[in-house]
Amino acid sequence: MSMSNVSVTPSGCPMHQVSEADLSIKNLIMKRELHADPSGFFRTLRETDPLHWDPDMNAWMATTYEAALAILKDPRVGSMPTKSLEEARKQGGAEAERFYHLLSKNILFMNPPEHTRLRKLINAGFKPSVLQKMRQVTRELTHAIMDRVQPTGKMDVVADLSRPIPAMIIARLLGAPDGDHDRFRKWGDAAVELIQMVSIEDERFMPLLRKGLEYYDYMGGLIKRFRAAPGEGFLHELIAAVDADPNLDDEDLIANSRAILTGGHQTTADAIGAGLYILLKHPEQLKMLREDPSLMPAAVEELMRFLSPVVLHPRRAMEDMELQGKSIKKGQIIFAVPAAANRDPKAFPDPEKFDITRAKKLNLAFGQSVHYCVGAPLARIELEETYSVVLERLPDLQIDGDVDWFFRFPMRGLNKFNVTF
Repeated sequence: MSMSNVSVTPSGCPMHQVSEADLSIKNLIMKRELHADPSGFFRTLRETDPLHWDPDMNAWMATTYEAALAILKDPRVGSMPTKSLEEARKQGGAEAERFYHLLSKNILFMNPPEHTRLRKLINAGFKPSVLQKMRQVTRELTHAIMDRVQPTGKMDVVADLSRPIPAMIIARLLGAPDGDHDRFRKWGDAAVELIQMVSIEDERFMPLLRKGLEYYDYMGGLIKRFRAAPGEGFLHELIAAVDADPNLDDEDLIANSRAILTGGHQTTADAIGAGLYILLKHPEQLKMLREDPSLMPAAVEELMRFLSPVVLHPRRAMEDMELQGKSIKKGQIIFAVPAAANRDPKAFPDPEKFDITRAKKLNLAFGQSVHYCVGAPLARIELEETYSVVLERLPDLQIDGDVDWFFRFPMRGLNKFNVTF
């Protein structure tokens, strides 16, 4: 699986010498200059070795659209369980045992048939009426933020808009009181930070784990209150689904409400902030969108393709397999890389061009097949309505100064993004 130097692309076109180190994802992690625009790095990787073994990451990288889609759809490839699960349980004592017991019920780390059972539970809550209500809620919350910042003539998009909105939406979705919205943001931050942690020896491990237990306890209390006073809404639908199915229980509900928070907080925040930046950097596309708001759904799809805020989707081979001419061993990690696949010219003509009128084609930003993002409909609503309100309220929106990009495996977005209006 080693390749010391490569001098031609798979199509036979000559190119500069490429070393193994040039193709490692560690380049993207370590070199901050790549965080703002990793497209060149991924283009080299895609053209050199579409399904590449990265020895630094001890994982495969699927970077063409064809290879990434094949990984995401192949039933021999499954979700990757959370790292060091048993080791963490042993070292963390009773608190870690309880935390990881509930984490083991989290759909993000499961495969069929357990995954199918839990996906059915979550889908029970995402009824059209619930999604329509969240569209209205997103507009209301965004208008409230605009009311606060508009008199100042300036805004840090990340701090004032993109980070607060998703946590507030998820809190509202789950029926939490408005006063608890900031707690959801902190719980969401802690969940993502725990996933990104390299070692359980990190001094942050137990404090972050306890944040997870705090969330579990909170949701347990909220479920009890909602069950005692039946009504309408997402959480009521999930409670009804649990009560109607002897194979489900409140632990499934609690664990997967956290899955929604983990999967929908940071990723959507990154998409909102970076997406608005991309729109402002393409004034002709922004003008077109302002003049024809019906283009908003198409604009959101193109932003997700162009940005791919979740850079890599982690998967694991569940058996020995052959794919794209490579021998993959059971247990090996495989990353489908939407940030590369969504810029593949064989799938998207002129892929480096941001074009909100692009012909519709499935991009891989939300994954695909069995593990397709269960919260994708809600994320699209948040993006559409947040941008719609911002563009309505701030007609003279302009970038103010430099922005600060980050890549925190496996996500990419903005730390800071100032605008004036």
